[in-house]
Amino acid sequence: MLSLDKHAMFARAEGHSHPFSAIIRIKLLMDIIDSDHATCCSLKLRTMTTDERIMSFFPLHDYDKRDELMRVGHVYGVWCIGHGGS
Repeated sequence: MLSLDKHAMFARAEGHSHPFSAIIRIKLLMDIIDSDHATCCSLKLRTMTTDERIMSFFPLHDYDKRDELMRVGHVYGVWCIGHGGS
């Protein structure tokens, strides 16, 4: 029988109340977005970035446009997504 270390299995990211660090959350989201699985998005972000489809929606590479968006209140950053716990 497989013996699991329950403390390791339910470990939390340092300084967080959940097991996912910012990097792991980004990797999970990228996998969900990119995967061809039936429950995923199947969007090929690398291709969409290379042919500049994504760049037109997220102008963070264009400093003038980015600064204008920031000025009018469009803030980008890491999202704090609830996990359904109380």
